[in-house]
Amino acid sequence: MRSQGDAGMVAWLEGHMRRSVIHESRAMAGLILWGGFVLYTELCYPALTRRGYPEIAPFYLAIPWLWPVPVILSAPFEALSWKRVLRLFIYGFVAAVFMEGCSTDLPVPRHPNLDVMLFMGPLIWGPIHLAGTAVTEAIARFVLRYIRVFAPGSETSAGAPSVIPSRNPVRAFYGLVLVGAVAFPFVYHWADLALARQRGEQWAEHDWAAGKGYLMISSDQRDWDSHVLWPQTYDPHTGLQVLEIEYGAVLRTEYEAYRRVIEKKVARYGPAPLAKCLFTPEELASLLKKAKFERVLTFPFKYGHLTINADGSVSRPSDVAGGGSGEAAPFMYRAVVADKCNVMVLVEERGFTVIHPDGRVLQWITHRVTEDMIGGRN
Repeated sequence: MRSQGDAGMVAWLEGHMRRSVIHESRAMAGLILWGGFVLYTELCYPALTRRGYPEIAPFYLAIPWLWPVPVILSAPFEALSWKRVLRLFIYGFVAAVFMEGCSTDLPVPRHPNLDVMLFMGPLIWGPIHLAGTAVTEAIARFVLRYIRVFAPGSETSAGAPSVIPSRNPVRAFYGLVLVGAVAFPFVYHWADLALARQRGEQWAEHDWAAGKGYLMISSDQRDWDSHVLWPQTYDPHTGLQVLEIEYGAVLRTEYEAYRRVIEKKVARYGPAPLAKCLFTPEELASLLKKAKFERVLTFPFKYGHLTINADGSVSRPSDVAGGGSGEAAPFMYRAVVADKCNVMVLVEERGFTVIHPDGRVLQWITHRVTEDMIGGRN
């Protein structure tokens, strides 16, 4: 049997929950929650099919973050109960599946992978959605319990609701909560991208003032054939080290802003000093006839703190700078080019590796070479 204190607590709790309901209708609450979810998935369609970078209109990237809105809209029609909690639990995890599908962390594939959505959505976004749903529900209940006005009578009885004045400030505040939930993703996304652009510009200015800078390239700008533009190597036209732009709309926006600043600096002040140490593919092809090459017969051989292996790979003591084919190259020649900062050029059948005297690998350039093409060889 319940004690008098327990009964009083239950009565208080029931009255407290009822005061957070304007008009009890679980059917209406369910219709709003799941009907809103269907509308949410329809609005997410552009973000699902056109995600990536260059990004689609920020409007569509913000829409996936509107999943709390059906929770707010349905709260006035259903008292808090375990059934309500279970529905919100399911809703949060299902919405998490679509959030994963709208992810902009990767530029490809442009379309989502259903298996990844079903597995990674609940795993990654599920806890975030559950926490967000709980906070959203708590805020809605906090505001709604002051909107609900009971007719005189028992606190445990819903009674007949009195008319809420049209200018009720609490109801207006609930409207603001709803407007804020809708507006927040759009404002936040706009601010996030604006701050990313600002960070990129400041980063570029700092690097340039420090006498360094990077040439940012996207994956579609990478030169897969010649390796002229390849991450961690150096661009012969600007003299800058090449970095690949990171995935994700915010990171890419930051890196794009960085690139624009650096490109303007190079256009105004000219290329970095290292440019005079670098080669275009055409220059290296011409070098085959002009330079005096010495055949490398003993492997591995050292060049400063680098180790050059028989397959053409270049190793440092702590990491690998460049990979070879895994098989010994049929031939390898080297030459030091005095008028290019005394860099060493390695030539083997796959192409060229340009190494600075301080041990930096400056370039890997693919160019099919035969021994007959090497003019002054020893």
